[in-house]
Amino acid sequence: MRIVRSVVSRLPMKLTMPLMLTVPVLIIAVVLSMVAFVQGRRTADSLATQLLHEVHGRIQDRLGTLLRVPVRVNQINFDAYRMGQLKLDDVEQLEEHSWRQLKAFEEVSYVDIGTENGDFIGLERMADGTINLELKNASTEGALHTFKLDESMQRSGKKVRPGYDPRSRPWYVAAIQAGEPTWTDIYPFFSVPARLGITAVRPIRDPDGKVRGVLGCDLVLSRIDQFLRSLEVGETGGAFIIERDGMLVASSSEHQSAIKVGNGLERAHVLRFQDTAIRAAAEHISERFGDFTFIDDDLHSSFEWQGQTILLQARPIRDKGGLNWLAVTLVPANDFMAEVYAGRRRSIVIGTIAVLATIALGIVLAMLMVRPFLSLVSHLRDQRARTTPGR
Repeated sequence: MRIVRSVVSRLPMKLTMPLMLTVPVLIIAVVLSMVAFVQGRRTADSLATQLLHEVHGRIQDRLGTLLRVPVRVNQINFDAYRMGQLKLDDVEQLEEHSWRQLKAFEEVSYVDIGTENGDFIGLERMADGTINLELKNASTEGALHTFKLDESMQRSGKKVRPGYDPRSRPWYVAAIQAGEPTWTDIYPFFSVPARLGITAVRPIRDPDGKVRGVLGCDLVLSRIDQFLRSLEVGETGGAFIIERDGMLVASSSEHQSAIKVGNGLERAHVLRFQDTAIRAAAEHISERFGDFTFIDDDLHSSFEWQGQTILLQARPIRDKGGLNWLAVTLVPANDFMAEVYAGRRRSIVIGTIAVLATIALGIVLAMLMVRPFLSLVSHLRDQRARTTPGR
């Protein structure tokens, strides 16, 4: 303290006065800028957390709808069969009934029924919105016939594929093994092998317990991909859904969750996925928990990736049919820090202007205040010079 006083006491008044005005202003400007930045960062983190929560809510709502509708369609068909309104051997009735369901439920891509004697009928909504009929019974001589249906349900463009038996397909087997409504594992569809999906299935039994067939209603995974890509997760964030073994279900990435290998598809594991941000998020979860199966509640976390802080939230997706997925959203903190950084730059500019203005004002005030003293000193020197002998 003495050293400071000693240094200040030796400074000329022209410099001391501006410093006395400038230093407090500079300190206040720096402190206010730091406080504003810290508060802004807290606000940005809060906004990011709120956004991730809202995005997860939207994912849960949309998936809830996509998963409920196929189960509901099966229930409708099961009730219709039980009340005698749906005959498994009445092709025309089944065709019209399934047609109306595809028209009524836009979430549904495929409605089908397979019987214990190997007959099958299914109606599929194609990517362009048209509807195809797939039929196998005595009239098709054991082959699967595919027709295009127009708006009046007239058939055209028959294609024949031999060797189809619904009883060997994953959806039929899953229903028989479960003995109750359930979901299949993800599998490639027979009609379009390059198309992955899951099927809500329900076995049909006689009152005596004999299996009569299986009801099925498909959900194509590309529908979930499209939904995730439509989400706005900050400026550059994303989302993905995985099974508990780490296999990708869907993602917002431009990279495909499955790649074509030969005539089929090979699904990607999230730890080997091409999208580096999603892969980094999965690696963070894996390193923290060791396994994706241990996340039973909402997870909030963050990690560093490519010089950025990535905020992450994960939430289990379950239903009564046995699905057990994990939805993950991620967003760079910088997506919400842009305004904070802009505010800090504004504070620096305003603080600099304030300091410079204070310096200028201090110099002017110092000149005005010092001028009388300088005049007095000059006058005393002149008087002394005139009264000093020998001058």
